[in-house]
Amino acid sequence: MQDFVLKKGDQLPFITDQVLDANSSAFDLSNATVSFKYRLRNGEDVTSGDAVITDAANGRVQYEWLDSDVSGAGVFYAEWEVYESGSRVLTHPRDRCILFEIMDDIS
Repeated sequence: MQDFVLKKGDQLPFITDQVLDANSSAFDLSNATVSFKYRLRNGEDVTSGDAVITDAANGRVQYEWLDSDVSGAGVFYAEWEVYESGSRVLTHPRDRCILFEIMDDIS
């Protein structure tokens, strides 16, 4: 079952999450930047965009869809990548990928 579903062309709702550390505690994003990366489940091309940190102390992030992100239907794998001082320090989730679907619309 998918973690997140939206229809082709829809930019709402945003995908949101809480980034956790190895101890399943909120990761403090105060000195970090976060990227949202995804690819088609059966594809190789990775798309990346800047995430918005909505609550740094509690590790809360969201990705705001662009037109190009939601222009085609499919099932996707995704993850959040956390960077400090230009180096990747954490990938969330650690034990799996986020599974989301963009469903085709009828028009």
